[in-house]
Amino acid sequence: MSFTPFNLGSHTVTPGGAPLFLPDIGTFFNQDEGLALEMVDRLAEAGVKVIKGEVLHDPDICLDDGTAIRYPDRQGVMREEPYRRLIERKVVPLPTYERIFGRARDRGMGIVLSIYDLTGLRFALDLDVDGLKVATSNIVHQPLITAMAATGRPLLIDTGDSSLEEIDRAVSWARAGGADRLLVEHSPYPPPAGPERHDLRFMVSLGRSLGLPFGLSDHHHGEEMLYAATALGASLLEKGVCPDGLDGEQDVAHALPIGQVARVQKACATIHTALGREFRPLDRDRPRKLSRMGLVAARDLAPGEPLSLETVRFAFPARGIRVEQWEEAAGRCLVRGVVAGQPVGWHDLSA
Repeated sequence: MSFTPFNLGSHTVTPGGAPLFLPDIGTFFNQDEGLALEMVDRLAEAGVKVIKGEVLHDPDICLDDGTAIRYPDRQGVMREEPYRRLIERKVVPLPTYERIFGRARDRGMGIVLSIYDLTGLRFALDLDVDGLKVATSNIVHQPLITAMAATGRPLLIDTGDSSLEEIDRAVSWARAGGADRLLVEHSPYPPPAGPERHDLRFMVSLGRSLGLPFGLSDHHHGEEMLYAATALGASLLEKGVCPDGLDGEQDVAHALPIGQVARVQKACATIHTALGREFRPLDRDRPRKLSRMGLVAARDLAPGEPLSLETVRFAFPARGIRVEQWEEAAGRCLVRGVVAGQPVGWHDLSA
C-alpha cells in the first residue's frame, strides 16, 4: 500500500509510522462542562497529541417517536432508554463545545470531530479542526460526506455496520468531493460481541483494497484489540475514553477509563517500536553469543590423528574452530597434540 503522508495535529500519518492513539471523549461528560475540561486536561497530561470529540448540538437530529435504544453496562447488563431522551441529555451548545475544544487547543492538542450536520461542520471549520470524521451512521449520508470532503481537511471514515459496497461508495463520494487525505477505520461490533467477531484482518485488507491508510475504531471492552491493531500496522487507534468509575452509560462498556490512557498509549508505542524493520542486517564481524560452540578434544589427541566425531566434541564458548566450520575441518590431521578438553584451533591442523 502506498499513500501520501498527512498530518493530524502534530502527528504525521505515514506508511509504517507510529499509530496515532486517538482518545474520543464523545459525550461521556453528559453536558458537564467542568468534567469535560477536566478530561481534556488529563489527556494533555497523559501526553495525548490529538483529541477526538463530536458536535452533537441539536436534539432534532433524532425523531421523538418513541424509538428505544439498548446498550450494555460494564457488567454486560442491557439497559434501554428512549433514543430521543438519550440525545436530549447528550447535546451540548456550540459555545460550550467551543470552550471545551478551545481548552484542548490551548493544551497543544490537535482536534478531530465527528460531524452530524452542516451547522456542526461550519462550527468545526470555525474552530479550525485538524480532521473530520464520518461517523458510522453517516457513511450513507452523501450530502454530508460531500460537504466534509470539500473542506480539504483530513477525513476519517468509520466503516462500522457497513457493507463493502457502502464503504466503497462513501470513499468514492469523498474522493469526488475533493478529499485527498483519507483514512478508513474498521469498526467491529461493540459488546456484548466477543473477540471472534472483531475480524481485525479485515481492517488490513480494507485499507489495501482502497489504497488508503487504515485504523481501528475500537469497540472491545478491553485493551487487547488496540495492541493487535498496532501489530497489524494500523495508522490510527481510536478509543472511547470515559471518566474513571463511570457506568450505566451508552458506549461505556467499551470505553477506556481515563486514568488508564497514559499506560495504554505507552504500550501501543512500545509494540510499534518492537515491530522494527522488515529485515535485520547483521555485521559479519559482530560478537557471537557465548553459548555458540566450538571444537574441543574428546580425549588426548596425538599429532597425525584426523578430526572426526570420535576425536572431538563441542562446547561453548567457541575458543578455537567454530562448530559451523566443521565440514571444513573434518578429516584434517593434527600437526601437534591437544589435551582432552582443550579447544582445537586452526593452528593445530595441517594445511
